[in-house]
Amino acid sequence: MPDVLIEIGCEELPSSACREAIAQAPSLLADALAALHLPAGEVAVWVAPRRIALCATDVADRQSGDAKAVRGPAIQAAYGDDGQPTKAAEGFARGQGVDVAALVTRPDPDSGREFVWVDKAGEDAPLDELMPELARRVLEGLRFGKTMRWGDGRGLRFSRPVRWITAKAGGTTCVFEVAGIPAAGTSQGHRFLGGPVDVASAASYRDDLRSVSVIADHLERRATITEGLDAAARSRGYVE
Repeated sequence: MPDVLIEIGCEELPSSACREAIAQAPSLLADALAALHLPAGEVAVWVAPRRIALCATDVADRQSGDAKAVRGPAIQAAYGDDGQPTKAAEGFARGQGVDVAALVTRPDPDSGREFVWVDKAGEDAPLDELMPELARRVLEGLRFGKTMRWGDGRGLRFSRPVRWITAKAGGTTCVFEVAGIPAAGTSQGHRFLGGPVDVASAASYRDDLRSVSVIADHLERRATITEGLDAAARSRGYVE
């Protein structure tokens, strides 16, 4: 089963927004996967000044929603004396997105009374078709203490203007658009030391970003800085 990567690339985030993203983003993606019936493993978030990246491991490549039956009105309310559907039956069918001819009648297993039902097949969309919705739920779900609008001022609210989205399902690039922002397989490296980089797969994301002078994982970046400071202090004879 593939790993999924969604990277939101933006202008430099303030430290407060980075902390907010770290706190919120994993549950947003986990909840989106669950809502779309896509079983998955662990969800991680990696935040750097110009990016918020989420990775979910072992995501199902298709939905696993079970078939279900939705109960409507009792048969006496659903059909008139002439056997024709009533407004109650028509309204129920319309609400379920089916034609009234698709309604079936059978007893309720608990009460034994006759009702009309809609039998719905299990959801079966492939992962790559659901990537835009996963990205939308994360992008629109993040909440920041201070936000901006840009462009015509009527679109997405975010901590800083969003410039790109990188989306990968395993090694497959997912191309779509969310809130007017294009998603593809290319990320951006360090503003001065790097450049554009094609992300080969969700699993290779952090290594691909290192090749353009970016440590995407905030925990790794913190450890690297701390080790460098400690080494510099030791070289000058400073100790705790």
